[in-house]
Amino acid sequence: MSNGDLLPRSFAAPLAALLLRTTEPLLRRLTKAGGIASEGKQHPRFSRVEIERVLGRPITLKDYLEADRKRDARRDANRKYNVKRASVTSAASFHQSEPSR
Repeated sequence: MSNGDLLPRSFAAPLAALLLRTTEPLLRRLTKAGGIASEGKQHPRFSRVEIERVLGRPITLKDYLEADRKRDARRDANRKYNVKRASVTSAASFHQSEPSR
């Protein structure tokens, strides 16, 4: 099994931008200019083949893991938000289910 077998076939825009060492707004501009092809309009994804074409080399497992690790801070923030939101939603639904007097 090669490292390429361990990598996804496509990447969401945030991860693709990190792999290309650019920002998401610049990646959008590059896509609009035709410099890189994306799949989907609402939530664009970028194929591994297309990213490798732009990079001029194959994506290594190290590249992928480094880019993915940079997303950890965002994941932590989302996780905390979702836990907080779930507790507020649970409390609100509990109060709504209480019988009124």
